Amino acid sequence: MALLILWVLQFDLWAACPKPLPQEVYSTRCTGKTIFFQNEGKSQKLKDCELGQSPKLTMNPQITTLIEKLRCLYGDKIVITSAYRNKKHNLYSWAYVYKKTGNKRVVSKTSKHQLGRAIDFYIKDFNFQKHKNVVPQLHKWAGFFSKKIRGSKNKIWVKVYQANEGRDPDNLHSSPYIHIELRDK
Repeated sequence: MALLILWVLQFDLWAACPKPLPQEVYSTRCTGKTIFFQNEGKSQKLKDCELGQSPKLTMNPQITTLIEKLRCLYGDKIVITSAYRNKKHNLYSWAYVYKKTGNKRVVSKTSKHQLGRAIDFYIKDFNFQKHKNVVPQLHKWAGFFSKKIRGSKNKIWVKVYQANEGRDPDNLHSSPYIHIELRDK
């Protein structure tokens, strides 16, 4: 009887999960826009990749598994804003932030986004003050998935950006967002 109850509970949890996201969701969001900026006293211009120009790259399975686990809890409230970025879009993001802030280090020119090892997302109508356990829970799941994937030498890094910080062109929304990155141990 207990096994039957566990099976039914497990089935109900699966039924609550939305259909897995297609790989296209994890691709670069090219804009085709051009940005003009000053760098070390020189005028420069940089054009973003064109819409539909980005090659598809498979995201690291630890990242996509974490996102799908969150989607089981929060459904379609999970909004992915940046996953894989091709080199041209990543450089455009760097120039955008540099022009706005003067800070060259906000967007890394060697971002893990370019390797499919980083993702940014927010949860619609989510109050981080009320749900402070989200980041520790992500770390717990990440540790579990690291053990499940043989030979994984990754550690997970999670940061919550407040509504007024960490804004690159992929994150021009008013919500706080979560950045997850896989780093080598």
